[in-house]
Amino acid sequence: GQGNGGASGAGGSDDSGGGGGAAGSGAGGSGGSSGMAMGCVPRKFAREYHIRAQSGISGGEPDNNPPCNGPIAAIWIHDFDDSNAYTANHDIALPRVLKMNGCGKKADGSIPKPADQPTKPWHDDIMGQGVCLQYTACPTAYPVVFCTTTGQGHADQHERAIPGYNKFWDEMEMAAGLKPASGF
Repeated sequence: GQGNGGASGAGGSDDSGGGGGAAGSGAGGSGGSSGMAMGCVPRKFAREYHIRAQSGISGGEPDNNPPCNGPIAAIWIHDFDDSNAYTANHDIALPRVLKMNGCGKKADGSIPKPADQPTKPWHDDIMGQGVCLQYTACPTAYPVVFCTTTGQGHADQHERAIPGYNKFWDEMEMAAGLKPASGF
């Protein structure tokens, strides 16, 4: 199997870690796990650096991911039939990021479960009808998108990932008042 993921400091456009981030891909989901861990590790050990976003394709949330001390934008693309990655990301990583970002925070300070969060379709024109949901109670600067495909298994899904990630980074840059780099 393979795992792909990335983290970007300035809205990188692919798995290469562009924009000051870090990413990886490797057997058994280790690349995806590394990319998702980067969303927390730099803040714990190098607080002067701020990674704004993380991404994952068919890679799982790392075991014992350190507690994070700030928000991070995130996008995942995972196949429902990929039991290795889908469960690790939908059931562990997604709730972790929603909590870190304060998405839908209630008066008592609690954060609703992902199923109880408001969502809207995210770019059906690029990703496919009903594939991606954006969690709308998250801060604009830290969007959270989860894409669920079927029939792809543990594939890299590059036909969705490349244009989808470019759109995600562009939207983050526009929200920050910057000109999008990718041209998508």
